Amino acid sequence: PHLIILGGSYIGLEFSQIFRRFGARVTVIERGGQLVFREDADVAESIKEILELEGIEFCLNSMVVGVGPDGDDAGVAVTILEDGEERVLAGSHFLVAVGRVLNSDLLDAEAAGVELDEKGFIKVDDFCRTSAEGVFAVGDINGHGAFTHTSVNDAEIVLDQMRGGVRKISDRI
Repeated sequence: PHLIILGGSYIGLEFSQIFRRFGARVTVIERGGQLVFREDADVAESIKEILELEGIEFCLNSMVVGVGPDGDDAGVAVTILEDGEERVLAGSHFLVAVGRVLNSDLLDAEAAGVELDEKGFIKVDDFCRTSAEGVFAVGDINGHGAFTHTSVNDAEIVLDQMRGGVRKISDRI
């Protein structure tokens, strides 16, 4: 009935729209003053306006300070600090969509001769080639896009390379 989402970037907003269109009430909590913080302010504001027209509610400049059960109805109570004021949001479900952490440390990349950058991404050239001969890195792990469409494009670049083609990451729009 009421999905509360922590995180106002791409994934959180995609889920907000999906569940709103399924008929749920949706509230998005975002720590910053704008949604999708990597976007220009005017683009972020347009996204917000479009989603508000669909009935999605937003709590910007808000920080979650507590999460717990909401009474007897098996719901969730999310306590936030919004512009310095504490308030409680009552919902049926709580979704956390605030980013990811690389786990490239589990790969033992050094043993394979694969270099990582300072953030833990596998270093690749414009053709997704790593520092190890014959080894490519596609998708989230190479740091050149964390979306399905960029991962698919990485794979297309590798396949194109294997066929003697010239597609490359820097040509991606």
